[in-house]
Amino acid sequence: MQGENRIARAHALHQQGHLDEAEREFRAALDTCVRTLGPDHPDTTQTHRLLVSVLLDAGRLADAEREHRTVLETCTRTLGPEHPETLGTLTNHGRMLQDLGRLDEAVRAHLAVLEGAGQLSEHRQVIADAARANLAAARREQ
Repeated sequence: MQGENRIARAHALHQQGHLDEAEREFRAALDTCVRTLGPDHPDTTQTHRLLVSVLLDAGRLADAEREHRTVLETCTRTLGPEHPETLGTLTNHGRMLQDLGRLDEAVRAHLAVLEGAGQLSEHRQVIADAARANLAAARREQ
């Protein structure tokens, strides 16, 4: 099955709540993307994000965090640590760490977002605001 067709099938399965099947399809699509496009291609990264979404919906937060860490590493390596997409990914990752009770790591992630936001454009301001709120919540939970 072609990569795009597999992604469309996985997405439909996800929407229908067939999470195990959706995960299998997204993993197969991710493998195809890595082989054909490379691990750093934007389509590969997006497919990986979709897999994370399925894992989150399945309640598999620890698995989702591990996969999301790979997405974060890819964004950091390919786009740079201060790119809005990287900062948004780091914000989401910090929230996952927080939900897992890994509060020290979550605080470090939220602080890194705020530091990386630097000179705030409008888009980065939204990211920084989310990081501030997540940081405050993580510190309350510590």
